[in-house]
Amino acid sequence: MESQQKIPDTDTPEEIKKSTTTQNEENLKKRKRDENEKEEERKNPIFTTGTSIFITPLNFIYPKPENILTIRQILYEDLKDIPNRPKTLQGALLTTFALEMEFIMPIVTAGFKVCIVSHGKPERVEKISDNFTVVYPKVQQWGSFHPKLFILKFPYRLRIVITSANLVGCDWNLIGQCIWFQDFFYGDDPDAGFLKDLKKFVDDIIPKKTEILKELGIDLDRYNFRNSAVDLITSVPGKYRIPCDYGFEKINQFVKKKYSHFTYQCSSVGALTGTLKKDICKSFTNNPNCEIDIIFPCFRNVMESHLGTPGAGVFFMKENSYKNEDFLHKNLCSMEGPTESFSGHLSHSKVLIIHDNYEINDETLIYIGSHNLSGAAWGKYEKNNTQLSISNYEAGIIFKSQPDSKDLKKYIISQLPFKFPPSKYLRDDRPFFIDTDMGK
Repeated sequence: MESQQKIPDTDTPEEIKKSTTTQNEENLKKRKRDENEKEEERKNPIFTTGTSIFITPLNFIYPKPENILTIRQILYEDLKDIPNRPKTLQGALLTTFALEMEFIMPIVTAGFKVCIVSHGKPERVEKISDNFTVVYPKVQQWGSFHPKLFILKFPYRLRIVITSANLVGCDWNLIGQCIWFQDFFYGDDPDAGFLKDLKKFVDDIIPKKTEILKELGIDLDRYNFRNSAVDLITSVPGKYRIPCDYGFEKINQFVKKKYSHFTYQCSSVGALTGTLKKDICKSFTNNPNCEIDIIFPCFRNVMESHLGTPGAGVFFMKENSYKNEDFLHKNLCSMEGPTESFSGHLSHSKVLIIHDNYEINDETLIYIGSHNLSGAAWGKYEKNNTQLSISNYEAGIIFKSQPDSKDLKKYIISQLPFKFPPSKYLRDDRPFFIDTDMGK
């Protein structure tokens, strides 16, 4: 005989209705909780305290690093869930060396007021439309307007951004760049050093007879900069009596001891000979005999990179400078990524790490910004070291020496797009030369 199968129990219509009602109620509660959470996010958009470093997207890197940041995100008050966020940006002051109109069109047509300060000659102000102005400050014959500083006004906060990326497409998609930013809120602290330095720099780059900041709705004095995680370091063209608050003199204010080393990753290296070498060591480390690492792509790095020589046009070292017998040949280091996924990338960032034998501690100094390793950017001492002559406009930030900052600095260095400590050039390596290697 076949075994008799047990007929499964079935719910009565009343039980089914009760179960469905309960499930619907739970779904409604969950949906309500999700809506409440999203509403709280809208009321309290996330912001940064200035204790992180971000990098621009690199199309060929996989898996993607967690600290990638796009220019679109920067221009939104909240960095997450951008498609569902309202555009609350009210005014923007953007500085750049290079400017690509196709790249900036989505920005200047978004409905808020924009002023771009860019390199160009002659000195002038161009009012493109009611919402868009371009300023070309006065530059010296051999100087450059080179900072990448953004001041972004949202309804209840001001965002300050320092980056190495110009307002061109390739800088935000193909070449490694560093980004720092911090949000500041309403308050009153006129003695904050960051505020004083920021106001002075804005005054230096905006023509005196204009009211650019007023047109943008930006009043720097309305915000409290007391909690800035960093200090601002700038360069402005001119000849300054010592002491002054620009270039070499400014960064040396944060060098409170004698350091054994500095490591500099940059995209342009000047003629590092003679007195300039001594000035660099003295200003960065208070040690004329310090050890030096200069991270700059060798020819091999460029040829093995994803972009090849077409992507190396942003790296400036001339063959004659390198052939000078006084040049720092033994101090050059390869441009290598911090992990295997970064292999083959080229980085346009400018980062200075001042340290003792690669140990990262509370006294380590980290600079990030637009300054390359040159006298044009940092200055040249003249008249028996009583005067500093600067050719370029530059802007950057520094994480200074302070108690309990070791872990933060280790974290910052772990977010950089290059390996630290770096590796010296191999025996047969030599730098990529902008004047003789392009097109190979």
